[in-house]
Amino acid sequence: MPIDVNCSAWKGFRTGEWRHLVNVRNFIQKNYTPYAGDESFLAPTSERTQKVWDKSHELILEELHKGILDVETDAISGINNFAPGYIDRDNEVIVGLQTDAPLKRIVNLYGGMRMAESALEQYGYTLNPEIEKHFRTYRKTHNDGVFDAYPHRTRVARTVGLLTGLPDAYGRGRIVGDYRRVPLYGTDFLIEEKKKDLDALDGAMTDERIRLREEVQMQIRALQEMALMAKGYGCDITRPAETAHDAVQSLYMAYLAGVKENNGAATSLGRTATFLDIYIQRDLDNGTLAGSTLNINKGLRILVEEAMVPFNYALNACTINPARCLHLDDRKGSIQIGKDADLVVLDDNYDVLQTYCMGKAQL
Repeated sequence: MPIDVNCSAWKGFRTGEWRHLVNVRNFIQKNYTPYAGDESFLAPTSERTQKVWDKSHELILEELHKGILDVETDAISGINNFAPGYIDRDNEVIVGLQTDAPLKRIVNLYGGMRMAESALEQYGYTLNPEIEKHFRTYRKTHNDGVFDAYPHRTRVARTVGLLTGLPDAYGRGRIVGDYRRVPLYGTDFLIEEKKKDLDALDGAMTDERIRLREEVQMQIRALQEMALMAKGYGCDITRPAETAHDAVQSLYMAYLAGVKENNGAATSLGRTATFLDIYIQRDLDNGTLAGSTLNINKGLRILVEEAMVPFNYALNACTINPARCLHLDDRKGSIQIGKDADLVVLDDNYDVLQTYCMGKAQL
């Protein structure tokens, strides 16, 4: 379906050709702001992110100890072949895993059945016999196709070691997709544009045109599956991303769809920093996004324990100094007779025990 060129998701962006045609480059050229500063604007790791990383780190260490945590043997690789998976659902801000559990491996049979079975056997796993039976009967792997194409001389040269690096067993290479299109336009619009591409490929049914029409149809189905996969996580990527958070999530969902179907190739996220910076700057300017959501008590702890700032200086940085900046130091920022009795009581771990507003307990 067509996108309203005045849709709310694009409010605050400078207009250009990108509003009418799929043109991410034009969107970036019209909207990016050069930055020549340093990294001082970066905030520390948030508490939620740290909890997710701590759990991830534990799982990584466990996998290093065991060799592998788990493999899904009752399903094969595919964009929407797995239920949603989470590392730490309560603390994840951006969601999405390759399978339904962290570090659970996926089985890709399209490269070659023997290679997949050999990898499973190394870790004591066996592919579901029904999957193996039906896949061998109804699907052709990359390995099968390559060996069908090899002439006798190539097979002989390969066997004796004269030729190496041939593309059998799996398809190698590097995949760099433009995943930025999904947050900027949404899958519905991209599907409509792909249907236009399909209509433009009408004509004499040559081998090349047949192949191109098949590929475009596969692209349409992939976008549809991508949207269904995202919906399982509660994400709507059918429409343009409304916020910077939505843009990051949509972009990651597009990338994740590629990862779920890759066939041994290195899958790169590509250059996405400038694109996402545009959304983040727009949301900072309009107040949708705060520069930091770090709690003041956590900031005090970081200053004292990590930055090694003397306690009295750190405390001033969290109390009287902000009050002075706001011209409120005659009433707030320190404990003195005549000032507002707005107080916070912390324990030794800097967690809040009690708060007072105008002398009255609030917690």
